Amino acid sequence: MRRPMSKMPLAALALLAILFMISLTGCADQKKQARGLVQSALKHREAQRHAEAIQLLNRSIALDPALSEAWYLRGLSHAALKHEKDSIADLTAAVKLKPEWNEAWLALGVAQDSSGETALAVKSYSEAIQQGIRTSAAWFDRATAYAELGEPEKSLDDLQTVLRMDPDHIRARMMHALAIAETQPDEAITDLTHVIGIDRENSEAWLQRGLCWKRNEDSDRALADLNVACRLTSADYRPWLERGRVLIKLGRAEDAISDLSRAVQYGTKDANCPYELGRAFAAAGNDAGAEANFDQALMLDSHHSDALLARAGLRTRRGDHDRALADLHQISSSSTKSAGSKAGNSDERDPKRPQRVAIEKARALLGVGQSEEALTEVSALLENAPQNREALQLRAEIYVSQDKAEEALADYDSVISPGSSSEQNLLARAQLHIAAQRWEKATLDVSEVLNSHPNSLEALQIRAKIYAQQSEYSLAITDLTAALQLNPNAADLLRERAEMFDELGETDAATADLQHLAELQPGDEILIKDLVARLRKHQQIPEAVSLLDRIAQTSPSSMSAPLVLLRSELQMDQGNFEGARSGLDSLAEADASSKAAAVLRARIAAAEKNDDRVIEALSQLSDEESNTEVRWLRATAMSRLGKMNEAEAELSALLDAEPENVAAIQARAGVYEDLRDWMNAIGDASAVLELDATNAEARRLRGVAQFHLGRYQDAIDDLDSDAVRAIDTASLQWMRSRCFVELDQKFRAREELNTLIETDPAHEQARLMRASLAEQQGEFDVAITDMSVLLEQQPENADLLIRRGLLQHREGLYEKAIDDFSKVLETKPESAEALYRRGLARHQLQQDDDAISDLDEALKLDEKHADAWYVKGNINAGQGKASEALDCYQHAVDLEPAHAAAWYNRGNLLFNENEMEKAVESWTKALEFQPNLFRAYNNRAAAQAKLGKFEEAIADYERAVSLSPGFARAWDNYAWLLATNPDPAIRDTTRAVFMAKKAVELTGSKDWSCLSTLAAAYAEAGDMDQAATWAQKSQEVAPEEQRDEIEQLVKTYQSRRLTRRSTSTAIRNDASQKQ
Repeated sequence: MRRPMSKMPLAALALLAILFMISLTGCADQKKQARGLVQSALKHREAQRHAEAIQLLNRSIALDPALSEAWYLRGLSHAALKHEKDSIADLTAAVKLKPEWNEAWLALGVAQDSSGETALAVKSYSEAIQQGIRTSAAWFDRATAYAELGEPEKSLDDLQTVLRMDPDHIRARMMHALAIAETQPDEAITDLTHVIGIDRENSEAWLQRGLCWKRNEDSDRALADLNVACRLTSADYRPWLERGRVLIKLGRAEDAISDLSRAVQYGTKDANCPYELGRAFAAAGNDAGAEANFDQALMLDSHHSDALLARAGLRTRRGDHDRALADLHQISSSSTKSAGSKAGNSDERDPKRPQRVAIEKARALLGVGQSEEALTEVSALLENAPQNREALQLRAEIYVSQDKAEEALADYDSVISPGSSSEQNLLARAQLHIAAQRWEKATLDVSEVLNSHPNSLEALQIRAKIYAQQSEYSLAITDLTAALQLNPNAADLLRERAEMFDELGETDAATADLQHLAELQPGDEILIKDLVARLRKHQQIPEAVSLLDRIAQTSPSSMSAPLVLLRSELQMDQGNFEGARSGLDSLAEADASSKAAAVLRARIAAAEKNDDRVIEALSQLSDEESNTEVRWLRATAMSRLGKMNEAEAELSALLDAEPENVAAIQARAGVYEDLRDWMNAIGDASAVLELDATNAEARRLRGVAQFHLGRYQDAIDDLDSDAVRAIDTASLQWMRSRCFVELDQKFRAREELNTLIETDPAHEQARLMRASLAEQQGEFDVAITDMSVLLEQQPENADLLIRRGLLQHREGLYEKAIDDFSKVLETKPESAEALYRRGLARHQLQQDDDAISDLDEALKLDEKHADAWYVKGNINAGQGKASEALDCYQHAVDLEPAHAAAWYNRGNLLFNENEMEKAVESWTKALEFQPNLFRAYNNRAAAQAKLGKFEEAIADYERAVSLSPGFARAWDNYAWLLATNPDPAIRDTTRAVFMAKKAVELTGSKDWSCLSTLAAAYAEAGDMDQAATWAQKSQEVAPEEQRDEIEQLVKTYQSRRLTRRSTSTAIRNDASQKQ
């Protein structure tokens, strides 16, 4: 890096001047003259007159060749003029005369660096440092030189010295970061963070830190920094390119396409930009877009091997194998031509590329049916790279296509290694073993798949069937159980596992599977009969109750302790506590202390709501003895005692054993609600509803959780259901109200709020919300009522008073509004908002002096209150103070450029002042910020017409009537323009009649101006009878001062002698009304 000579050090010049001053006395005349010349030269140099300085210094050196300052100063002047050799010669002379002069050594180093003599520059920098120079520039410049000489360690040492001297040295920080970015990205990030802290606009620092985060695999932070870099230097393609690469890696192909498109736009000469964009399109499944960009990359760099290889892959996938082979041939040709050239040898940059090319070529050959040629290509690759797993896998696929099973197995054996093989390869080999009925080998392959992919449903199903054929029922059950965890409702898997359990004699487990199967297939009569038989035989579920009753009635002495307990449990469930206790009392001592007895005692205690006794009864049971019911009883008791974490643990343990226990899932959802663990609450409630869609409590739980997470539509789906409304509460009503508001369903929200307030009239939040909704819907009286109720409870609440005042104002109750704002000002006299609002209300009551007083006070407190300036402008306008009004409007729009109303009224005032161009500008501004302001279009059209811009006027009238079809004045004005315009290209009497009729219809035939426009339109259309008729109607409703003129117009129409000029004149005389 050649340093510009213009950056030579100048600090020594001050010292030089001092030396001259000290030396002027007591010197020989010749030396004195030499120093005087140096002083003069110094002034020329400071004035950038370097050539004149050199001439003086030449004379000084001639007079005193030992004057080192003269050599130094002339060297600096030569440097400024880019005389590199002369600069080096002079500065060398200076350091020879004064070897201890560190700044001269530094200047010499810079000069040498600038001329490309980097090694000599290093020596000069080192000498400056050795002579004790204190500026960090010497170390930094030497660091730069060392980097250029390929001595990175020395460069880093000097950079670290610079940063110890000046931690905020941005260039040193940047250089240090770039030097260590590849090997020490964390330290580089620290440097770059420091730079950004100093200069947040340093786009290069953001870019380089983003790349460091990328090297650290921290994609989120990389994206964050690259986002900033893109924003700071939007036209630099590098941040867009790098961010696109990160997005591809994250699988965000569409976002990557957007970024890389920008990179292509700005980086027009870098083939990597379209190449990476092609990769993004390929990742998004857009092969056409990908290929187009690979083509573009190859237009920029025809030897871009990555682009060629990627394009070949695309072509192979779509079956365009011949063109894929052409691309691959070009890669091989490019590699051959560039052999020996480091810059063009892509293989040297990626030594594995030839192997990738060979594999892609083999795939293409296989695609065109040349399996032998494909086999030859892959086999040749494997001779040089026998461990290439992708090549071995491809050759195995080729062998399979040739029905060479043993050869394929041999290659799969080579490519497959324990613990590191792909699922695809192992299952492919397993299928070969299965075809040959080699069960043991097939089992080994599938088992290895499951070691690394335990959730592979395909592998579990295959191995379960293999085990079943070998009578390995326990192993088959294990795999079927894992498969059912992945697909719990697979009927064939449940039936098969039940059969395996029966083969092992595990009838309880078989019964459980058949129970589940019965839920899935309730119409299977044979299954249900078998299940009932099992239940009666094992006495395990309530369907056996009738059996127990019959046994108890027919043979009481044969009732075993388990049967007695079972019967007592059933009595307990029926609420027969005495019968249950009687059964417990009848048990022998050993049986009375059994687990079943303990559980029954706990159940009785639970029914009596004695939770401490429930815990006590079950305390003797270990975890191993704690079945579903035990854990349920414990969890229920813990929950009622407020021990939510313990309850959650019991329920979770229960669900580990019975994952579809609806009651347990629902109970745990309730516990999660108390713990405010909303996501888990949603999960459990949803699981309940999958099993029991009518469960109201589960739906309530899920709705409440969704509400607290801000998922309002999901929440309302549950909370607004009939099931939840059947168990409604005020809290649920409030949540529904909130949801409807967030979903912009205001009518529904108000319905809910009305019901809630009827239930709870003191519900402050509900009244506030209802007031807001009523205000939004224009029902100010309702809102005022709610605000008044709240103010009865909080009479000095300024916020409530201001809100009610606003509502009173909107309802036209200006005196009451003033009262509210005045109450606010009693406690908050410096409330600019209250003063503004009171001033506005007083203006509505035409109390303009008081209004101006309030507004002036408001502006004293808040001179940036745009609305206050606006209202003040309106008052001045109403009083005919046009200049003052315009000044106020200007203040308003200066403070709030988007203040459409101020722009609008400003335009109206300018129109009245006959400032048409300025009026148009103001209305244009108003429409920029409020595009649907139809009155502004109408008014601007009137001004455009006055300016003779009829086409623009027509466009504005069209917009006005399209935005507000009921705006009669726009129809009237538009009709007038079309009827009376002197330009035949503009005049359209047919449309004018239509529009005038529309205006008359909208005004109920009561607006004399609209009636006169219709008369004029008929007259221009040549229908004088109609013209006279409508003119007479206009005269009937016109103001007294207009009737004489309209009467003359009626006579003119009746005489049927109207010329366009007289009509136009009559109409134009009324132009002031057509705005």
